[in-house]
Amino acid sequence: MMHPSPSTPPPPGSPERFHLRRDSFAAFAWLTGIFLVIHAFELTAFNLSIDDEIFAYSRPDALVELGRWSHAVIRYLLWDQPVLPFAPYVLFALAFAYAHLRLLRLFEVTTLGPFELIAYAAYAAFPAWLAQLEFQVNVLPVAAGLIAATWAAEAATTPRPWRALPVAGLCLAFAIGAYQSFIFFFLALAIGLALAGSLRGRPARALTAGLVRFAIAAILGMVFWYLILQAFEAGFNKTPHGYAAGFQRFDLLLKDPGAVLAATGHQWLEVYVLAWRDFGHAAAVFGAALGLAAILILMGAAGGARRRWAAAGLLVALFLMPMALNLVSGGRLPLRTYLAVPLVVWIVLFLAHRGGAGGTRRTLLVAAALVALNGLFVQATVQARAWVMHRHDSNLAQAINIRAAAALGADQPARVAIDFHGRIRPKTVYPAVPTTTAGASFFAWDGGSPARMVRLMNLIGYTRFVSLPPQRRQELHGHYAGMPVWPRPGSVKAVGGVVLVKLSN
Repeated sequence: MMHPSPSTPPPPGSPERFHLRRDSFAAFAWLTGIFLVIHAFELTAFNLSIDDEIFAYSRPDALVELGRWSHAVIRYLLWDQPVLPFAPYVLFALAFAYAHLRLLRLFEVTTLGPFELIAYAAYAAFPAWLAQLEFQVNVLPVAAGLIAATWAAEAATTPRPWRALPVAGLCLAFAIGAYQSFIFFFLALAIGLALAGSLRGRPARALTAGLVRFAIAAILGMVFWYLILQAFEAGFNKTPHGYAAGFQRFDLLLKDPGAVLAATGHQWLEVYVLAWRDFGHAAAVFGAALGLAAILILMGAAGGARRRWAAAGLLVALFLMPMALNLVSGGRLPLRTYLAVPLVVWIVLFLAHRGGAGGTRRTLLVAAALVALNGLFVQATVQARAWVMHRHDSNLAQAINIRAAAALGADQPARVAIDFHGRIRPKTVYPAVPTTTAGASFFAWDGGSPARMVRLMNLIGYTRFVSLPPQRRQELHGHYAGMPVWPRPGSVKAVGGVVLVKLSN
């Protein structure tokens, strides 16, 4: 049975009569505006996150050693300084809206009604995005990667796809060079398109051919990405960084596959549901909306038992695809790596709505709206935590600067060597999202990193401070034994022209 497309205009008098042509400027403006409203705080504030203090001073080729050569392309040709407010997020909003319009084209949507706009809001607000956008160095490359990944998918679905596969591979290579998780975004999109075709009764042979084309494009994309990476590493005299190697732990999979599978399964639950338990009703809403949509998709599957089982298999594969990297990384990854999860959420809501009748569609519209609202709630909570922590760190840095000046007395050198012992872990009523840095204190991260603390102080204006080399720190370590902890008198003192700050025991 063929189900009506949501792109078919409803009859006169229908509450869903409002619709926008997909290729119109009005549709692009609506999508851009929705994203800007959802992420307005990033545009109007400048809360620094962990590592911003590093990348604000970094060279444009700083991330080539992590395999992200697209960063160098963007920073050398378009945008040198990545740690900035407002402008990168505006460009991200434009790219996000454009990429979504290309995504709608892939799913054969010609007009956007209330559901398409609300489902887009759910997609844009799903809090996996905030874990990515908190790293300002990633904002513009990920924006370009979204466009490149959708272009790759379009090339893989052209009328003559075999000739276009090299183009698809090159586009995907650029997306992977922006962020390696785009390979799973691309493959999740492939599975979503296959599931959409299966639900609409397309022959199994055509669906298989489509998946094969995407698989070939994915292989070409990885090959092109690797070859281009070798050229960038040679050109910039870079060697692979150990951080990237930490995501390739085949030894753990071979040693204890059960533990890796268990960790992967737990994070699968965490990313979709469990990570949001501290944020009101968000976990329940996300879980219920996705569960409802999945059930409705299976109920609406066309054909007999074999086709229903095929649809079920594709649906399971769609949900699991974002976690594919877990199997080779030891079972757990930061939330920011799951670029494909919001896409999966959107695809599931969209396909359930496409195959539903009037009452079911209204229910899914409400479900999508609740996902969007709860995503917005999570984001607002995280931003509140980030604001509080940024004010705490700024105030603490100012207080340390004043106390350091008092400890040095009349002799105030132009460059002040400073060292820290311990850390300060401020508390707030606002919860944190697991595995993210949003709302983390620079004076607590890494167990207390003096170099990170000094770089933050430099970035917010206290440029006279410099870190001590490890050997010099070791020589002065004994002086901390008799010092009280911050903020007591004596917790900051000068020893041989070096300012020592004892934050904790």
